[in-house]
Amino acid sequence: MKIIAFVVGFLSVMALSVPRIAATDPEPIGAGGSLYMLGLLLIFICTAAFSGSAHGRRMPLGWLVGLCIGALSSGAFFCAIAFAFAAFSLGAAIAAGSIAALLISWVAPRFFRALPNNSFKPKPLRGSA
Repeated sequence: MKIIAFVVGFLSVMALSVPRIAATDPEPIGAGGSLYMLGLLLIFICTAAFSGSAHGRRMPLGWLVGLCIGALSSGAFFCAIAFAFAAFSLGAAIAAGSIAALLISWVAPRFFRALPNNSFKPKPLRGSA
């Protein structure tokens, strides 16, 4: 459930930010489509990082955590693209935003405790056998 919420959070920020970023582009024809493609490529990478990091973590309200982390990582990516200025190339802004989004989706679930491993008991129970 938390992975689906992550994808929904990522897509909701992407759906709101891409039209605004594409409207300010000096050549707006095709800008929206290429931003959507970049977002879809990044959503696969970030979802894999989030699911690998969140697997086996105890998260209270895991769907809310997934939703917030998805929105935060998508926001980091599209903010890096939207606030790119002439000193940096667009490729550098895309690379920096992608790395920031990937790190957020990989590191944020690690703030939660891992599930305990109860499968191995170092001391046998007394009185058994």
